[in-house]
Amino acid sequence: MRCRPEVFESPCLRALLDFVVPIINVILHAPCMECRKLLWENFVLDAVKNDVAFGHLFFWALRAVESSPQAKVAVQTDAKRRMHAVQGTICSKAQLKLTLRHLKEANEAVRKGERLPEVPKSDPNKELHSEGFALCTVPQEALNCSTNPVGWRT
Repeated sequence: MRCRPEVFESPCLRALLDFVVPIINVILHAPCMECRKLLWENFVLDAVKNDVAFGHLFFWALRAVESSPQAKVAVQTDAKRRMHAVQGTICSKAQLKLTLRHLKEANEAVRKGERLPEVPKSDPNKELHSEGFALCTVPQEALNCSTNPVGWRT
């Protein structure tokens, strides 16, 4: 997913951009744990699942808190945990998108009666990053595994 400047001209999106950091602040600092939980599960995670761009915004807001020297250790830990949850959701979508693209290519080859495309032998991280999912990284041990279920090899 590539960011296009015209996307940010939408009044609704600009309003959301103005609220990303305050929403994260409420999630990390509100005295009511139930409010934190409801806002996290029903707004942030839902937004991340539906739009990777929102996921990136929330990821970087959480990353700023996680790496802030002014934040208390407990808040940094909570931000890091939530940041990884956002990252995991984004990466799941990215890997699904790549898998679906590879399946589409294979189905197209079958439909045309052509030879099936080979399983990608390139680094999947390069492919994820080229698709705009720079937050996603396939662990090195998965790349070196000869029985990797995805079939990627370096």
